[in-house]
Amino acid sequence: IQFVMMDAEPYDPDNGDILILQNTAAATFDSGQAGYLAGYAAVMDGSTQLGFIGQNKSKDIRAFGYGYVMGADRAASELGVEVSMNYYYCKHASQRDGVYKRAAIMYDKGAQVIFAAGNEIQEAVIEAAEAKDGKVIGSATDQSSKSDKVITSAIYNIRGALKEILGEYTAGSF
Repeated sequence: IQFVMMDAEPYDPDNGDILILQNTAAATFDSGQAGYLAGYAAVMDGSTQLGFIGQNKSKDIRAFGYGYVMGADRAASELGVEVSMNYYYCKHASQRDGVYKRAAIMYDKGAQVIFAAGNEIQEAVIEAAEAKDGKVIGSATDQSSKSDKVITSAIYNIRGALKEILGEYTAGSF
């Protein structure tokens, strides 16, 4: 039996070491890189007042956020513009009203676009963007079908990674 793990790696529960056996392929994604591209694109697209709302402080969410800040900074440097960033991690992402309120406040304070990092918060941020005429950058999967306020999504290329792994399997080099 062959196993394919997407956005995860098997590990030894005794010591935490990554443990990829011959019958396992694992594809991981770089949230920092995706966040970087989102921040860079937002500034290159003309936004200079940015927001970030992270669902929590997990490794992936922090990487999205740090990458977003670095990408925005790089684009601002290249364009010679000032960029402001309002940055927030949710304490209770499941509290939809609180997330909506936080996003609405960011938009009221001038945020042109908010990067919503985390599945549990994206809907509330999108609703705030619709109410306040703001823009949203989604994360992990394509959020564009949810609203015309979603200008892009920092996504993982799961389909491409899976296609590559299955191609290796078919070629006998799994």
